[in-house]
Amino acid sequence: YIHIFLGILIYANHLSAQTSDTIWHDQCGINVDKSNSHYYRITHYDSTSSQYNVTEYYFSGETQMTGTFTIRDSSIRNGLFVNYYENGIKQSEVVFQEGEVIKSSEWKKNGKLKVEKVPARFPGGKQKLNEFIAKNTVYPDKALLNEMDGIVTVYFRINSKGKVRH
Repeated sequence: YIHIFLGILIYANHLSAQTSDTIWHDQCGINVDKSNSHYYRITHYDSTSSQYNVTEYYFSGETQMTGTFTIRDSSIRNGLFVNYYENGIKQSEVVFQEGEVIKSSEWKKNGKLKVEKVPARFPGGKQKLNEFIAKNTVYPDKALLNEMDGIVTVYFRINSKGKVRH
């Protein structure tokens, strides 16, 4: 009997670890009531992983998007996101790591691969980039003496070999 009781307890805990919400959105992704919506989203919170698993649906019932968020308001994407055309064919796949795009692929409506992209990343990620910038920033003596500050905007391109182009 103790095994049955433990099994029921574990199963009940698993059920309580997940909750669902259905949210209706307009074409811009703004929450609206069902009568004004363009699509709907079902969100499952999994407390064991502390992630929000999301599936969006067209009104036809076909899946529009699947993905995982680390925050309920959908501001930080994490893991694989797949978008579908209304006919069910895959439109795109994007892999995120804490909101940052790691890789993306797009398909045409006929299912043929259109483009695959891997964004340029600083070795070691954003943290190492910030450290590099802090270490290599040169503050002009005149600005330092006059307690001047401001914003510096830098534009550059990185070629396919990882070298900076001006």
